[in-house]
Amino acid sequence: DNPHRFVVVDPMKYFTDQLTLVQKNVYSRGISLDRVDFRVASSEEAFEDASRELETFDFIFIDGNHKLRYV
Repeated sequence: DNPHRFVVVDPMKYFTDQLTLVQKNVYSRGISLDRVDFRVASSEEAFEDASRELETFDFIFIDGNHKLRYV
């Protein structure tokens, strides 16, 4: 049994029904959806919520905005 929980933070506004498609992709790769905590929010909102709850994380991967002007 894998004790790790994965948290995904994304506003899910890139295309219609994005959350459902992402969940289907995760599930189709053999990852149980009960192991993934999808947080539909901006990074700022999610950080504020996690800070308020005193959450801790073992590893954080930041995959930022991919538009040229931000890179």
